[in-house]
Amino acid sequence: AWEDNYSWIHQPNCLEILQDKNKLNPEVKKYLDEENTFTKNNSLPLPPFMEARAIGPLNNNKLLVLFNNDTAKTIDLNHK
Repeated sequence: AWEDNYSWIHQPNCLEILQDKNKLNPEVKKYLDEENTFTKNNSLPLPPFMEARAIGPLNNNKLLVLFNNDTAKTIDLNHK
């Protein structure tokens, strides 16, 4: 059976978090900040529009992404 080792990071109130960053679980924020720091320190520079943090899935087919400039976008994972 498949086990989701990152299920703890999913928050059902992801749309509220886009309106108020203080609603982000502190443990999730710490994890995301650490991952972003690691990626920034170990990757080639990216154009600003490429820097984004995934907040969580909206459903099985869509992902909600919060960009560093505080804009958000829904990405359809089934789009070809």
